[in-house]
Amino acid sequence: RHGKGIEMRRQLLKAGEKALAGLFLLTVGIAAAWFLRVDRGAHEYRALVRSIIATDAEIWDNREQPYGGYVLYQRHFESDPDYACTLRQQAPNALFMTDQEGGSVVRLHDPAEAVPVAPADAVALGFDGYRAASIEVASQLRQHCIDINLAPVMEPATGDVMRSASTDMVTAAEYATVFADAMRAGGVVPVFKHFPGSTGAARRLDTHPALISGAEPIQYIETYDGQLRDIALHYGLLSADDIVMISNNLYDGYGDGPAVFNTLFYDWLRQDIGFRGLIITDDLDEVQLRYDDVLVAAREADMLMAVRTAQRDRLEAMLLKAIDIGDLDPEMLKRKAARWQALVKRRAATAN
Repeated sequence: RHGKGIEMRRQLLKAGEKALAGLFLLTVGIAAAWFLRVDRGAHEYRALVRSIIATDAEIWDNREQPYGGYVLYQRHFESDPDYACTLRQQAPNALFMTDQEGGSVVRLHDPAEAVPVAPADAVALGFDGYRAASIEVASQLRQHCIDINLAPVMEPATGDVMRSASTDMVTAAEYATVFADAMRAGGVVPVFKHFPGSTGAARRLDTHPALISGAEPIQYIETYDGQLRDIALHYGLLSADDIVMISNNLYDGYGDGPAVFNTLFYDWLRQDIGFRGLIITDDLDEVQLRYDDVLVAAREADMLMAVRTAQRDRLEAMLLKAIDIGDLDPEMLKRKAARWQALVKRRAATAN
């Protein structure tokens, strides 16, 4: 009887082990199927997420899923004047951008015809002279396969930073418009920046909770007597074919974070001012990326710019997470991507 009891326990143990093994295999199978589903979904949405990100043109780690925009700097042109043209062959649906303002911000130095007149010298040339010189710049950019120039600055210059034509907003806007018209005439799409602008009463902050350690200083804009609103209203002159860059700056009385993460400024631009064109963020390398802030930018802007690899990867991961848990609608991103593709088609038509 004792021997039978031991044998029965052995059989029960074996049966239990088999059941546990079966349960383990079932669990592994379910988990594998789930991970495969997530991986397939992430792969599908990664291409979509990348279509609304602009990043450094040297980032070319996955040619099957290129980004929507590539930003070129002087180092790219120095290594190969036709760098953007070479990339275009591999990513025909991407947009190639540079920041060719003139003055302190010039990415393409050679040929000399590609260098814009410094904004501070624009008034001395007059509208006609400034337009003629700027059309030649656009032509050179076009020859180098640049689609978008991240300029002009549409805000009054400050005493020590002359990135626009004048400290007077009306004059600054007039010459910014001349520059933008010249870019279009040469087949390049301009970007008006940095909405909502600057009052001139600005101070540089080297440290702030919104700033990444070691990043460029951020501007803290003091606002008073409706001056900021008066400046921002100049953006109402733009058309549905234009692009506006929204600022990383901080604005007194408008929340604690950068404008790029503040729905108030997007509502102001879209609803109050009535702008119907495309919105691109300023370079998000300058600011901390927090999940809720990224959601605001992804919902409100049409393209997010993150030039450096680490920040770009962080941004991409947050957007994929947001889609996966239902915080971000893929259909909305598809509509944004479609608007940029319409711009690609207009670019091709202009080139032809």
